[in-house]
Amino acid sequence: MTEDQQRRYHRLWTYILAAATLGAMFVLAFVIPLFAEQLNSFNLLRFPAGYYLAAQGTIVILVVLLFWAMGRQEVVDRKFGAAEDN
Repeated sequence: MTEDQQRRYHRLWTYILAAATLGAMFVLAFVIPLFAEQLNSFNLLRFPAGYYLAAQGTIVILVVLLFWAMGRQEVVDRKFGAAEDN
């Protein structure tokens, strides 16, 4: 594989990863709160699920999602030779 092809594939996989991460963030930040009333019928740790997701759950999930995306980007970087050596 030529260097130009590697760059194109690296850029493509980076865009796919970014789109997947942003899509998941959009769902967590905008779609799930639309269903807060329905989620309140369930309990998570003795709190209504809608309240729990708004207060803590979404923030924790977003942080975990960012660390996951960072790890996956490192895998993509290493695969296409763009990783920074420590």
